[in-house]
Amino acid sequence: MNKYFTQLKLFLINKEAAGGDVTYQITPEEVYFIFGNQEITIKADDDEEKIKSILDKLLAL
Repeated sequence: MNKYFTQLKLFLINKEAAGGDVTYQITPEEVYFIFGNQEITIKADDDEEKIKSILDKLLAL
């Protein structure tokens, strides 16, 4: 499994636990989330660099 896919899932769960305004749905194969006004769907088999790029942007907020 893509390590960045796992990190993205953990980020969303932790963001919600910390009281952040994030809506998400997680399945073993896919993560769908709304962050701000942007809807994003990431699949487990997406390119690792694509997922890393999105995760980096979320972490920078």
